[in-house]
Amino acid sequence: MVKLRLFALTLLLMPTASSFAQDVPTPAPLEYGRVLDIEKRRVVTADKKVSDATMTCDILIVGGGLGGVAAAEAAAARGYSVIITEPTRSIGGQLTSQLVCPPDENSHIEKPNGPSTARWRALREQARSHYAKLPGIVPGREKNVGACWVSRISAMPDVWEKAIRDRLAPHIEASRIKKIMTRHQIRSVARLSGNGRFNYADFVDLDTGKVTRIGASFLLDATEDGIAMTLAGMPTVIGQEAQSEHQEPHAPEEAHPEWVQSFTYCFLMKWEAQPNAMLASRPAEYDYFNGLGEYTLDYVYRGQTPEPFSVTYKVLEKTTAATPLGDRNYLPFWTYRRLLAADSFAGGMVPINDIALINWRGNDFHEESYLDKPLDEQVRILERGRQFAQGFANWLQTECPRDNDMGKGYPDIRLLTGADETAV
Repeated sequence: MVKLRLFALTLLLMPTASSFAQDVPTPAPLEYGRVLDIEKRRVVTADKKVSDATMTCDILIVGGGLGGVAAAEAAAARGYSVIITEPTRSIGGQLTSQLVCPPDENSHIEKPNGPSTARWRALREQARSHYAKLPGIVPGREKNVGACWVSRISAMPDVWEKAIRDRLAPHIEASRIKKIMTRHQIRSVARLSGNGRFNYADFVDLDTGKVTRIGASFLLDATEDGIAMTLAGMPTVIGQEAQSEHQEPHAPEEAHPEWVQSFTYCFLMKWEAQPNAMLASRPAEYDYFNGLGEYTLDYVYRGQTPEPFSVTYKVLEKTTAATPLGDRNYLPFWTYRRLLAADSFAGGMVPINDIALINWRGNDFHEESYLDKPLDEQVRILERGRQFAQGFANWLQTECPRDNDMGKGYPDIRLLTGADETAV
């Protein structure tokens, strides 16, 4: 699964009249009949004609990530009718399809007056409630069932999605959230003649190619890459603007559109009772990828001291490292983003049956960016990023230094497939 580290939540254009008769199409996208299926890394050819059914709502939200579903819940609570579209099979973004299910956050996030909303805190408690009800849960461990150290909460992706859908359910029953359309990618945006206000958008069913038109008073871009804004003809910028653009003192003198954050294919791994031969296959570019120096347990810390310093983590044991800040203890790599810890349940054996999310420099792909590229190039780059992550999985199983110089590789861990990703 791909984790996209770009976030946009932008209200587009202005209120519109209800009629579709006055529309004037915006400039067609470069490949009007084709759209990206980011989940399956392919291009889908859409039907030429729109289906007979046209849906309408007050607010059309393009993107079902955390920003999109939060906006939907807030709008529905105020009585607006909402439709959500999402190009993947899951809503919840980071916590689900992007596999960042232990969210990066600090200790202040759970405080009532901390930097979070009441809805976000309530969602977290819903996930914890799921684990609190499981047989054998060790009291208190439901708060962070993976005992991970990147966050104070962990949960499997489908547990998060169920909690999100449970929150939206009352609004769906009341018809305020009229529809959640997963596996639908936006194809075009149309605006009214004369005033340029938003009128409707067309969406492609990524499994059938069928096109659905949705009219709304507002369109909210909650996508990861701002595609709805682009299709609407709104001015957008990729990368870093020049200092002269907004007089930012720390901006470069020249613009750098290539300065964008890398994307990451995260993956889950499970610790088995016995080593097995279920190794992730090595991609064709494995030697090249390995030569980049990113397949490593080293982590470079920047910003804490004038000069960056590196720490080499161990897999299952703590690391004591001499740093410019003095001797420091660092927790194991395996528990960094662990989703489920076996010892969170009575009789659990550490680390047998642990499930950990792998989100490290070894699967953070920065060789190429797919943004603003032709569709076929986007598919090629996304697939290359996925193979880079697959190579890291193989490296962990075969070449990763074992703790205490006990050889190389951890064949004890295996990749989880989609069939394994059931609620636990």
